[in-house]
Amino acid sequence: MRKTLTFLLTALLLSLPAGAVPDGSDVPEGDAADPEVDDGRPPVGPLFVTGEAVVPYQALPEALPSLSAQSCNACHGALFEEWADSGHGDTWHSPLYREALAAAGTPTYCLRCHLPLENQRAELIRGYDEATLAKPKLDPNPRFAPTLRGEGVTCAACHVRDGQIYGPRTLRPGESPHPVSHHPDLGESVTCAACHQLTWPGTEEQPLYDTYREWQGSAWAQAGVGCQDCHMPLMAGPVSGERFAAHRSHRIHGSADDATLARAVTVQLGTLPARLQRGSELPIRIQVMNTGAGHHLPTGNPHAWVEVRLVVDGVEGWSTDPVSWPLRREVDLEGEHTLGEDTRIPAGGVATFEHTVTPGKRATAPSDLRVRVELVYHRLPTELAELHEQDPAAISRVFHAQEVLIPLR
Repeated sequence: MRKTLTFLLTALLLSLPAGAVPDGSDVPEGDAADPEVDDGRPPVGPLFVTGEAVVPYQALPEALPSLSAQSCNACHGALFEEWADSGHGDTWHSPLYREALAAAGTPTYCLRCHLPLENQRAELIRGYDEATLAKPKLDPNPRFAPTLRGEGVTCAACHVRDGQIYGPRTLRPGESPHPVSHHPDLGESVTCAACHQLTWPGTEEQPLYDTYREWQGSAWAQAGVGCQDCHMPLMAGPVSGERFAAHRSHRIHGSADDATLARAVTVQLGTLPARLQRGSELPIRIQVMNTGAGHHLPTGNPHAWVEVRLVVDGVEGWSTDPVSWPLRREVDLEGEHTLGEDTRIPAGGVATFEHTVTPGKRATAPSDLRVRVELVYHRLPTELAELHEQDPAAISRVFHAQEVLIPLR
């Protein structure tokens, strides 16, 4: 059924009871690692509290001139550039997000992950009319920081709580221009679940985003390979001032990165003949294996899908239309998110596709028949992209391709 972005997002909002916010209802807290140095501070709570609609107002930490990522840029320039070029740095300005937000009437619900800090909100929610998230009661935020709003998931969203700066290790005064306390959540996958396990009461079995739980059931989780290991890989480089060390990339590699998508899959063509006679059938077998993603392929936003596309051409006098198969999850955004067809590939799983073509006897020969397999990542269903006149280049792109030439006789 043809649905617009407006309908999809509005239906989602109308289905939620007041007070319901995205959370990991059955998500356990990550194992806390001991800090490298005990800084004497009291134990800190989780970075993101389950059921919390916004991270409460954050005061300016000691020796920090501003909460803006621009201040961090002074010493952490390489990390700043990685973040600025990431999906986290673009959560507020993304054209697709902005259009979807406007189409849905600028709901406050989406801000939970796109603007996580209370400091970033121009208005604050004080309640709801008719007990739905679609009708929030809003008051002006007297401490609204417009610069912070433009930074989306800014540095302070993960690294500042209660007037303290948190990092992967503790730094005492004298070791750094500002104190840094160790926070175990920064190395745990549970931190990612705050936005990438999107559920609320009544939808636990069919959450809108189920990435964290998909990972929990994978061999990657059992082997201790967490979200950060793939999406924030260790790299060497300047981390602060002149300090050169291994650190987690803040580029947050994900579906926007073709190399990351390509590393997630292995695509194999079945046995093909050394040559083919005109008029003979050519059976084609394609195996797509999820060998690199620690969750389903694709995952997250149910609008996004992967197309397995087969093109057989290259011979004059004969042609056939491309054939494709979708890898996607169909979710009803109303009610309890009833799950429809799910053709995605779980972590470590394999999907097999078969098709047969027969070059006619009038095909030009001798010639080479080209068998080409492509994997295409689509950020929106085709009908929605066309309806909203989205630039195909911005919505869809090929991230894997291979081809074989078969002599035709």
